[in-house]
Amino acid sequence: MKTEKEEKLNLVYIGSDIKIIENLSELSKLINLYNFTNPLQASKWFENNKLIDGLICEMELPGINGLDFRQSFVDKFDIKNEIPYIVITDIKTNEVFQKSLALKIDDILCLTRYFLYFQKIKAFRWFE
Repeated sequence: MKTEKEEKLNLVYIGSDIKIIENLSELSKLINLYNFTNPLQASKWFENNKLIDGLICEMELPGINGLDFRQSFVDKFDIKNEIPYIVITDIKTNEVFQKSLALKIDDILCLTRYFLYFQKIKAFRWFE
């Protein structure tokens, strides 16, 4: 994690959930948020902007799901597999969990759990 003297974290969010975008935007003192509604837009951006600190994406994305996009992301932009990759889903099933383990996804968050985490961040005022 970067220190106070270092720049903000560069975080990419792929998805269109307005509440998530609003929540992440509230962290503007800590992160630079780059939001894309689909993996194609994000991939084009990654070609010129490879320095990110983390990627969060929704499970259901246009043309591909968040789990499957992980592999193409690693193959093209994160060959060393160093960038944390988090998928947000409505329901965390055993199948999703097993596939995420196989793909070495850093975390799978249920949408409800994501909002609970964000409320904790706000309660501690980590970003003020």
